[in-house]
Amino acid sequence: MSRVTRHYRKLRWTLAWCSLLLAIVALGLTFYSVFTTSIAGGLADIKFNELTSESIKGRIDFSRSLFEIGLLVTGALWALVIAKHDEIGIVFADRQEVIMFVCASVLLLASLVDHSLYLNYVSRVFFYGGALFDEKSPSMPDVFDANINNFYEYQILHLALGALIAVLTLFSAHNLKEQR
Repeated sequence: MSRVTRHYRKLRWTLAWCSLLLAIVALGLTFYSVFTTSIAGGLADIKFNELTSESIKGRIDFSRSLFEIGLLVTGALWALVIAKHDEIGIVFADRQEVIMFVCASVLLLASLVDHSLYLNYVSRVFFYGGALFDEKSPSMPDVFDANINNFYEYQILHLALGALIAVLTLFSAHNLKEQR
C-alpha cells in the first residue's frame, strides 16, 4: 500500500467519523427539542399587523422551499446510487462511504421532518390565536419563540449538513478511494 493510499484511507475514515459525529449532534438537538417543546404553557403575544403577517408568510415560504430542496437533494442522492451503472458497488463497497451515505440520508430526511414539525406548531399557534383574536387590540402568539423557531433552524441545519455529507460521500467514493 502506497503512502498516498494510506493517507487517503485515513482521510476517508476521518470524513466518515466527522459525518457520524455531526449527524449524532444535529439529531440529538432535534430529539431534545421534540421532547422539551411545549406551547401548552402559552407563548408571549406579539403585535399583529401587516409586517408581522408578511414576515410569517416569508418564513413559511422559505421553509417550504427548503423542504422542496431537501426532497430534491435526497432524491438526487438516491437516484445517483440506484440508477447509475455500478454506483452501488462504488459507494457501498467500503464502510466509510456507507457510514457517510447513511448519515447524509438521515440528515436529509430529518430536514423534511423538521419542516413538518415547524408547520404543525405554526398552524396550532394560528388556531389558538384565531380563537382568542381581538380586533380592538390585534395580537397573536409569538411564532418566533424558540419553542417553534428551533424546528425552522434545525431544518436549515439538517439540510445543509445532509447536502454537505452527500457531496463528501460521492467525492470520497470517486476521488479518494484507491482503484481496485
